[in-house]
Amino acid sequence: MASQTAIRDPHFTGQGSMMDPAKFYHQFEQTVIGLQEQISQLGSIAPVGGERHDATEAIQAGITNLTQQVSDASDSIPRYDQRHYSEVW
Repeated sequence: MASQTAIRDPHFTGQGSMMDPAKFYHQFEQTVIGLQEQISQLGSIAPVGGERHDATEAIQAGITNLTQQVSDASDSIPRYDQRHYSEVW
């Protein structure tokens, strides 16, 4: 069962605000889907002129941003859940 603890995440909703875990997860999923779509389209971008390089850098920045958002949000997860998830991963 998902925790109902609000998640502090300044990246999604404004500095220092609290976010509903379900909303955080939904926005996380949407971001992942967007990144996956960008990755799948890389092959259709011409490697000349730096366009593919720019697209790759944008994807890397998106992944870095998402990683930071998850890291920031994990501070609000109950210790038991943090311990459980760290054992799983």
